[in-house]
Amino acid sequence: MFAITAASMLAVVGLLYSFGLILAQRRSLQTAADAASLSGAWTIVRELASDDRADSSVLGAVVQLATTNGADQANVSAVYVDATGAQVSVVGGGGTFPVEARGVRVGVKSQVPTVLPAFLGVWQVLVQGSATAVAAPTAAPSSASLVLPIAASASAYAAHGTYDLFGHALPAGQPPTLNLATSGAPSFGPAATNEQYWSDGQHAGTWLLTVPRTVGLADGAYFDAIATGLHDNVRRQGLMDASGAAYALVTVPMYDTASSSNVHVIGFAQLKIRGADITPTSARGTFVNYPAAAFGVPIVPSPDLGAVVVRLAS
Repeated sequence: MFAITAASMLAVVGLLYSFGLILAQRRSLQTAADAASLSGAWTIVRELASDDRADSSVLGAVVQLATTNGADQANVSAVYVDATGAQVSVVGGGGTFPVEARGVRVGVKSQVPTVLPAFLGVWQVLVQGSATAVAAPTAAPSSASLVLPIAASASAYAAHGTYDLFGHALPAGQPPTLNLATSGAPSFGPAATNEQYWSDGQHAGTWLLTVPRTVGLADGAYFDAIATGLHDNVRRQGLMDASGAAYALVTVPMYDTASSSNVHVIGFAQLKIRGADITPTSARGTFVNYPAAAFGVPIVPSPDLGAVVVRLAS
Protein backbone atom coordinates (compact mmCIF):
# COMPACT_ATOMS: atom_id res chain seq x y z
CA MET A 1 0.00 0.00 0.00
CA PHE A 2 2.84 2.37 0.86
CA ALA A 3 4.59 1.66 -2.47
CA ILE A 4 1.39 2.29 -4.41
CA THR A 5 0.61 5.45 -2.44
CA ALA A 6 4.17 6.76 -2.71
CA ALA A 7 4.20 6.25 -6.46
CA SER A 8 0.91 8.07 -6.81
CA MET A 9 2.10 10.93 -4.63
CA LEU A 10 5.32 11.27 -6.60
CA ALA A 11 3.36 11.33 -9.84
CA VAL A 12 1.10 14.11 -8.49
CA VAL A 13 4.10 16.10 -7.21
CA GLY A 14 5.89 15.70 -10.54
CA LEU A 15 2.78 16.69 -12.45
CA LEU A 16 2.16 19.83 -10.38
CA TYR A 17 5.77 20.95 -10.42
CA SER A 18 6.12 20.25 -14.15
CA PHE A 19 2.90 22.17 -14.80
CA GLY A 20 4.37 25.14 -12.93
CA LEU A 21 7.56 24.98 -15.01
CA ILE A 22 5.54 24.81 -18.20
CA LEU A 23 3.43 27.84 -17.24
CA ALA A 24 6.53 29.84 -16.29
CA GLN A 25 8.21 28.97 -19.60
CA ARG A 26 5.01 29.81 -21.47
CA ARG A 27 4.90 33.27 -19.90
CA SER A 28 8.58 33.79 -20.66
CA LEU A 29 8.16 32.79 -24.30
CA GLN A 30 5.09 35.01 -24.69
CA THR A 31 7.04 37.97 -23.31
CA ALA A 32 9.84 37.22 -25.77
CA ALA A 33 7.39 37.01 -28.68
CA ASP A 34 5.64 40.26 -27.68
CA ALA A 35 8.91 42.17 -27.32
CA ALA A 36 10.37 40.78 -30.54
CA SER A 37 7.29 41.54 -32.62
CA LEU A 38 7.03 45.11 -31.30
CA SER A 39 10.72 45.71 -31.94
CA GLY A 40 10.39 44.28 -35.43
CA ALA A 41 7.39 46.48 -36.23
CA TRP A 42 9.14 49.65 -35.02
CA THR A 43 12.16 48.69 -37.11
CA ILE A 44 9.89 48.30 -40.14
CA VAL A 45 8.59 51.83 -39.55
CA ARG A 46 12.16 53.16 -39.44
CA GLU A 47 13.18 51.20 -42.51
CA LEU A 48 10.13 52.47 -44.41
CA ALA A 49 11.04 56.01 -43.35
CA SER A 50 14.53 55.66 -44.83
CA ASP A 51 13.06 53.71 -47.76
CA ASP A 52 15.90 51.17 -47.31
CA ARG A 53 13.55 48.35 -46.23
CA ALA A 54 16.52 46.27 -45.05
CA ASP A 55 15.46 42.76 -44.07
CA SER A 56 18.66 42.30 -42.05
CA SER A 57 17.71 45.19 -39.74
CA VAL A 58 14.29 43.67 -38.99
CA LEU A 59 15.77 40.21 -38.45
CA GLY A 60 18.38 41.63 -36.09
CA ALA A 61 15.75 43.49 -34.04
CA VAL A 62 13.53 40.40 -33.76
CA VAL A 63 16.35 38.06 -32.75
CA GLN A 64 17.87 40.52 -30.27
CA LEU A 65 14.65 41.11 -28.33
CA ALA A 66 13.64 37.45 -28.45
CA THR A 67 16.96 36.18 -27.12
CA THR A 68 17.22 38.99 -24.56
CA ASN A 69 13.92 37.75 -23.15
CA GLY A 70 15.08 34.16 -22.88
CA ALA A 71 14.26 32.57 -26.24
CA ASP A 72 16.72 30.35 -28.09
CA GLN A 73 17.69 31.93 -31.42
CA ALA A 74 17.39 28.58 -33.19
CA ASN A 75 13.73 28.40 -32.14
CA VAL A 76 12.70 31.90 -33.26
CA SER A 77 10.77 32.40 -36.50
CA ALA A 78 9.14 35.49 -38.00
CA VAL A 79 7.15 36.56 -41.04
CA TYR A 80 6.18 39.96 -42.42
CA VAL A 81 2.51 40.88 -42.36
CA ASP A 82 0.55 43.68 -43.99
CA ALA A 83 -1.77 46.13 -42.20
CA THR A 84 -4.50 43.47 -42.03
CA GLY A 85 -2.21 40.86 -40.47
CA ALA A 86 -1.92 38.73 -43.61
CA GLN A 87 1.49 37.17 -44.25
CA VAL A 88 3.49 38.67 -47.12
CA SER A 89 6.96 37.08 -46.81
CA VAL A 90 9.46 35.50 -44.41
CA VAL A 91 11.78 37.58 -42.23
CA GLY A 92 15.38 36.61 -42.91
CA GLY A 93 15.14 36.17 -46.65
CA GLY A 94 17.72 38.89 -47.24
CA GLY A 95 17.60 42.00 -49.43
CA THR A 96 14.63 44.32 -49.02
CA PHE A 97 11.28 43.46 -47.51
CA PRO A 98 8.03 44.14 -49.42
CA VAL A 99 6.82 47.73 -49.42
CA GLU A 100 3.41 46.63 -48.15
CA ALA A 101 4.89 45.11 -44.97
CA ARG A 102 3.58 46.83 -41.82
CA GLY A 103 4.51 44.40 -39.06
CA VAL A 104 5.85 41.01 -38.05
CA ARG A 105 4.45 37.82 -36.58
CA VAL A 106 6.99 36.15 -34.29
CA GLY A 107 6.88 32.56 -33.10
CA VAL A 108 9.09 31.07 -30.37
CA LYS A 109 9.17 27.57 -28.94
CA SER A 110 11.02 25.49 -26.37
CA GLN A 111 11.10 21.93 -25.07
CA VAL A 112 10.51 21.96 -21.30
CA PRO A 113 11.74 18.86 -19.41
CA THR A 114 9.34 17.44 -16.85
CA VAL A 115 10.06 16.55 -13.24
CA LEU A 116 10.00 12.82 -12.36
CA PRO A 117 9.39 11.83 -15.99
CA ALA A 118 9.45 8.11 -15.12
CA PHE A 119 6.34 8.56 -12.99
CA LEU A 120 4.63 10.92 -15.46
CA GLY A 121 5.47 8.97 -18.58
CA VAL A 122 6.41 12.26 -20.35
CA TRP A 123 10.02 13.40 -20.64
CA GLN A 124 9.47 16.88 -22.13
CA VAL A 125 6.68 19.15 -23.35
CA LEU A 126 6.78 21.53 -26.34
CA VAL A 127 5.82 25.08 -25.27
CA GLN A 128 5.15 27.80 -27.83
CA GLY A 129 4.40 31.50 -27.91
CA SER A 130 3.49 33.86 -30.74
CA ALA A 131 2.66 37.54 -31.21
CA THR A 132 1.88 39.89 -34.08
CA ALA A 133 2.68 43.62 -34.00
CA VAL A 134 1.66 45.97 -36.80
CA ALA A 135 2.01 49.64 -37.66
CA ALA A 136 -1.66 50.53 -38.00
CA PRO A 137 -2.96 53.73 -39.65
CA THR A 138 -3.92 56.52 -37.31
CA ALA A 139 -4.62 60.22 -37.53
CA ALA A 140 -1.77 62.63 -38.16
CA PRO A 141 -0.61 64.62 -35.11
CA SER A 142 -2.57 67.75 -34.35
CA SER A 143 0.62 69.79 -34.01
CA ALA A 144 4.19 69.66 -35.25
CA SER A 145 7.41 71.60 -34.95
CA LEU A 146 10.07 72.21 -37.60
CA VAL A 147 7.55 72.03 -40.43
CA LEU A 148 8.63 73.15 -43.89
CA PRO A 149 7.23 76.50 -45.05
CA ILE A 150 5.71 74.88 -48.11
CA ALA A 151 2.39 73.06 -48.38
CA ALA A 152 1.39 69.96 -50.33
CA SER A 153 -2.08 68.88 -51.35
CA ALA A 154 -3.50 66.09 -49.20
CA SER A 155 -4.93 64.51 -52.34
CA ALA A 156 -1.38 64.13 -53.68
CA TYR A 157 -0.25 61.88 -50.82
CA ALA A 158 0.59 58.31 -51.77
CA ALA A 159 2.62 55.97 -49.58
CA HIS A 160 6.14 55.81 -51.00
CA GLY A 161 5.10 58.04 -53.86
CA THR A 162 7.45 60.73 -55.14
CA TYR A 163 6.58 64.41 -54.81
CA ASP A 164 8.36 67.59 -55.89
CA LEU A 165 7.79 70.35 -53.34
CA PHE A 166 8.62 73.00 -55.93
CA GLY A 167 6.70 71.38 -58.77
CA HIS A 168 3.08 71.76 -57.68
CA ALA A 169 1.44 75.17 -57.83
CA LEU A 170 -1.75 75.92 -55.92
CA PRO A 171 -5.08 75.72 -57.81
CA ALA A 172 -4.95 79.47 -58.51
CA GLY A 173 -1.42 79.13 -59.91
CA GLN A 174 0.62 80.71 -57.11
CA PRO A 175 3.52 78.86 -55.41
CA PRO A 176 2.63 76.91 -52.23
CA THR A 177 5.21 78.74 -50.10
CA LEU A 178 3.89 79.59 -46.62
CA ASN A 179 4.40 82.58 -44.38
CA LEU A 180 4.54 80.71 -41.08
CA ALA A 181 4.87 83.98 -39.17
CA THR A 182 1.12 84.44 -39.69
CA SER A 183 0.69 81.36 -37.47
CA GLY A 184 3.13 82.42 -34.79
CA ALA A 185 6.46 81.10 -36.07
CA PRO A 186 9.51 83.16 -35.02
CA SER A 187 10.59 85.75 -37.58
CA PHE A 188 14.20 86.43 -38.45
CA GLY A 189 13.82 89.47 -40.67
CA PRO A 190 13.41 89.43 -44.46
CA ALA A 191 11.04 86.90 -46.02
CA ALA A 192 13.85 85.03 -47.78
CA THR A 193 15.72 84.61 -44.50
CA ASN A 194 12.60 83.32 -42.81
CA GLU A 195 11.95 80.74 -45.54
CA GLN A 196 15.55 79.51 -45.31
CA TYR A 197 15.61 79.30 -41.52
CA TRP A 198 12.21 77.61 -41.31
CA SER A 199 13.58 74.95 -43.68
CA ASP A 200 16.87 74.15 -41.98
CA GLY A 201 15.45 72.22 -39.01
CA GLN A 202 16.82 74.31 -36.15
CA HIS A 203 15.11 77.70 -35.95
CA ALA A 204 11.57 76.83 -34.79
CA GLY A 205 12.30 77.11 -31.07
CA THR A 206 9.29 75.98 -29.03
CA TRP A 207 6.78 77.00 -31.70
CA LEU A 208 4.28 74.41 -32.94
CA LEU A 209 1.95 74.56 -35.91
CA THR A 210 -1.44 73.25 -34.80
CA VAL A 211 -4.07 71.99 -37.23
CA PRO A 212 -6.59 72.32 -38.68
CA ARG A 213 -5.95 75.98 -39.34
CA THR A 214 -5.61 78.54 -42.12
CA VAL A 215 -2.02 79.54 -42.92
CA GLY A 216 -1.10 82.60 -44.97
CA LEU A 217 0.90 82.37 -48.18
CA ALA A 218 4.27 84.04 -48.67
CA ASP A 219 4.60 86.91 -51.13
CA GLY A 220 6.77 84.86 -53.48
CA ALA A 221 8.17 81.41 -54.21
CA TYR A 222 11.54 81.71 -52.40
CA PHE A 223 12.48 78.24 -53.66
CA ASP A 224 16.19 79.12 -53.67
CA ALA A 225 16.05 80.11 -49.98
CA ILE A 226 14.11 76.95 -49.07
CA ALA A 227 16.60 74.83 -51.03
CA THR A 228 19.48 76.38 -49.05
CA GLY A 229 17.70 75.57 -45.80
CA LEU A 230 16.93 72.01 -46.91
CA HIS A 231 20.59 71.37 -47.76
CA ASP A 232 21.50 72.51 -44.25
CA ASN A 233 18.75 70.26 -42.87
CA VAL A 234 20.21 67.24 -44.67
CA ARG A 235 23.66 68.04 -43.33
CA ARG A 236 22.38 68.53 -39.79
CA GLN A 237 20.37 65.29 -39.62
CA GLY A 238 23.34 63.28 -40.88
CA LEU A 239 21.20 60.41 -42.18
CA MET A 240 22.51 58.04 -44.84
CA ASP A 241 20.43 55.51 -46.76
CA ALA A 242 21.46 52.11 -48.09
CA SER A 243 22.71 53.64 -51.35
CA GLY A 244 25.06 55.92 -49.43
CA ALA A 245 23.00 59.05 -50.16
CA ALA A 246 22.59 61.72 -47.48
CA TYR A 247 18.96 62.55 -46.76
CA ALA A 248 16.64 64.28 -44.31
CA LEU A 249 13.19 63.42 -42.97
CA VAL A 250 11.05 66.55 -43.08
CA THR A 251 7.50 67.34 -42.01
CA VAL A 252 5.27 68.83 -44.68
CA PRO A 253 1.96 70.63 -43.96
CA MET A 254 -0.87 69.12 -46.01
CA TYR A 255 -3.81 71.26 -47.19
CA ASP A 256 -7.26 70.41 -48.48
CA THR A 257 -8.38 73.80 -49.82
CA ALA A 258 -6.59 76.98 -50.89
CA SER A 259 -7.38 80.57 -51.82
CA SER A 260 -5.31 83.33 -53.35
CA SER A 261 -3.93 84.29 -49.93
CA ASN A 262 -3.90 81.16 -47.75
CA VAL A 263 -4.24 77.40 -47.47
CA HIS A 264 -6.26 75.31 -45.02
CA VAL A 265 -3.81 72.88 -43.41
CA ILE A 266 -5.42 69.68 -42.09
CA GLY A 267 -2.45 67.50 -41.17
CA PHE A 268 1.19 66.58 -41.71
CA ALA A 269 3.09 64.08 -43.82
CA GLN A 270 6.71 62.98 -43.69
CA LEU A 271 8.96 63.25 -46.72
CA LYS A 272 12.34 61.63 -47.24
CA ILE A 273 14.40 64.01 -49.35
CA ARG A 274 17.96 63.41 -50.50
CA GLY A 275 20.47 66.22 -50.66
CA ALA A 276 21.25 65.33 -54.28
CA ASP A 277 17.61 65.92 -55.21
CA ILE A 278 17.47 69.50 -53.92
CA THR A 279 18.04 72.38 -56.35
CA PRO A 280 16.67 75.96 -56.56
CA THR A 281 14.02 74.66 -58.96
CA SER A 282 13.28 71.16 -57.64
CA ALA A 283 12.99 69.41 -54.27
CA ARG A 284 11.86 65.89 -55.02
CA GLY A 285 11.25 63.45 -52.17
CA THR A 286 9.37 60.29 -51.20
CA PHE A 287 6.38 60.17 -48.88
CA VAL A 288 7.12 57.73 -46.07
CA ASN A 289 5.27 56.53 -42.97
CA TYR A 290 6.07 58.11 -39.65
CA PRO A 291 5.20 57.07 -36.08
CA ALA A 292 2.49 59.31 -34.71
CA ALA A 293 2.83 58.00 -31.14
CA ALA A 294 4.00 55.01 -29.20
CA PHE A 295 0.46 54.37 -28.01
CA GLY A 296 -2.92 55.26 -29.41
CA VAL A 297 -6.10 53.99 -30.97
CA PRO A 298 -5.68 52.71 -34.53
CA ILE A 299 -8.16 54.23 -36.94
CA VAL A 300 -8.47 54.64 -40.67
CA PRO A 301 -8.10 58.40 -41.11
CA SER A 302 -9.36 60.34 -44.09
CA PRO A 303 -7.19 61.37 -45.70
CA ASP A 304 -4.46 58.92 -44.67
CA LEU A 305 -1.27 61.00 -44.48
CA GLY A 306 1.04 58.17 -43.53
CA ALA A 307 0.84 58.35 -39.74
CA VAL A 308 1.07 55.01 -37.94
CA VAL A 309 0.91 53.67 -34.40
CA VAL A 310 2.62 50.36 -33.55
CA ARG A 311 0.49 47.96 -31.53
CA LEU A 312 0.18 44.29 -30.65
CA ALA A 313 -2.51 42.82 -32.89
CA SER A 314 -2.44 39.33 -31.39
